[in-house]
Amino acid sequence: MTQNEPSKFEMAVKTRDRGYFVYGSPRGLVLGPKNSSKDDHITIGVMGSVLLVVFRFFHGFGFGGEWGGASTWITEQASRSKWRAFWGNWVGQGTIIGAVFAAGVFVSFLGLMGKARFLAEGWRTAFLLGAVALAGAAVMRYRFSETEIFESLVQRKETLRMPAVMVMRDQWRLVLLLSVATMSTPAAFFVLTTFATGYLALLRVSSAPLIMGLIVAGVVSIFEVVGFMVVADRKGRKMVMAAGSLAPGVLAFPFFMLLNTSVPSLIATAVILMLLSTTVNTALATTWFAEQFPPIYRFSGVGLSHTIGIFLGGGLAPLFAASLVAAAGGALQGWPYVSLMIVVYCALSFVAVLFCRETKGVSMEHPWTRRSGADG
Repeated sequence: MTQNEPSKFEMAVKTRDRGYFVYGSPRGLVLGPKNSSKDDHITIGVMGSVLLVVFRFFHGFGFGGEWGGASTWITEQASRSKWRAFWGNWVGQGTIIGAVFAAGVFVSFLGLMGKARFLAEGWRTAFLLGAVALAGAAVMRYRFSETEIFESLVQRKETLRMPAVMVMRDQWRLVLLLSVATMSTPAAFFVLTTFATGYLALLRVSSAPLIMGLIVAGVVSIFEVVGFMVVADRKGRKMVMAAGSLAPGVLAFPFFMLLNTSVPSLIATAVILMLLSTTVNTALATTWFAEQFPPIYRFSGVGLSHTIGIFLGGGLAPLFAASLVAAAGGALQGWPYVSLMIVVYCALSFVAVLFCRETKGVSMEHPWTRRSGADG
């Protein structure tokens, strides 16, 4: 685990807030970059790390604009449906499905080419395959129309000139509360995907079980998330969000205990369980965030809340983990402190969820009122 590895991921996290300031409508989402071809350190020296940071910057910038806009758009399109959480979850599902396909391509290329050839040239082909997905996404997004709720705001001339600034002035308590309520999920996820990789290397264990665990968990989570979204639509959002906030904390210590066995099947099991514990809140936050804000603040409020939550969890947790490990004298000695850190994150998120309001059945036009009925 290199010392600057967390900072590369933090770059993507920190720049997400720039994204939602720039993107303003579904058509703006087409600017979000999907991937990039980066050269290796042996070929171009230090420029390899520089380009990685640059591409992480644009990745974070694109994601920051995409998530808030996509969450707002799809939730408003389903504003009259009684299955709003179900429809809204497909924003998060797109990330999960994309990660599964990416991991599948990586494993397939590695198996077909062998490690040496894959590191020499195969990874370039894998990255360029993303251009196909980008072209398809660009065509689809340019065909999107604005939602009726947003069009109504435009007709009444109620849109704000600087919505991101106004939401921080008028809704800053709600933004902060939602950010804390969701920060445990990215904290656990980024520790899983960054810290755990280096930790397995210290144990002299192949990362193959981790990759296979991610693939299996990704597939299973598609069905897991759909099930929990049905529960959220029937019973309410807060119950599901509260349970999802605690889940990574329950698994924090068992996760590293299973990694310490160095048994591939147990490592894969640990990865599957931990990843599944993070996917539900990621998907439900799409709808839950959008339902919290009135239309004039919604795009910026959703994007800002999500970005701050990702920064507090995904941006800071890997840095905290590295500091804890350094203070303990190494990863093998410091993993209990990393587990305890995840538990603290989860406890804080759980408390924040309790202070948030239930939004099942609220009107998307007037979020502080309940709908009298809903379509299917």
